[in-house]
Amino acid sequence: MVAIDADTIVSPASLEAALRARRSQRAYAPDPLGDELLLVLASHPHARAVCDIAHTDTAIAMDAKPSQALRQGKGTSMWNAVAAVETGQAHAAVSAGNTGALMAISKLRLRMVEGVHRPAIVGSWPTPKGYSVMLDVGADVDADATAVQRK
Repeated sequence: MVAIDADTIVSPASLEAALRARRSQRAYAPDPLGDELLLVLASHPHARAVCDIAHTDTAIAMDAKPSQALRQGKGTSMWNAVAAVETGQAHAAVSAGNTGALMAISKLRLRMVEGVHRPAIVGSWPTPKGYSVMLDVGADVDADATAVQRK
């Protein structure tokens, strides 16, 4: 199952991309938008058939600081999507929302794998031959080989 931060994924294209990651799995969408997500899913019955929607009343703003998201984010769609991974209800979380908040919440809830010191972000986009995936492993000008390599 893939957990989707449905506060930010409301277009058919982004929903399709999120579901493509686990076609054979179900999607769990904590949804602060209520009927808006249902309207998107109505035009995609195959997607609706594999979605479980859990309503939330709050979302994390795009301009929220990561520290603010940690203090006030409990119960938001993003928090609940990451929590679904933590509890095993989902295998992955997908969000198009506040990246800093997502990294902070994920690091708090999921912890880091031993030996990994920086979280990674993956993005995919269509190419003429399918999809390409880019993994941002948190590299910066101060990173050395051990900071970006996992054994």
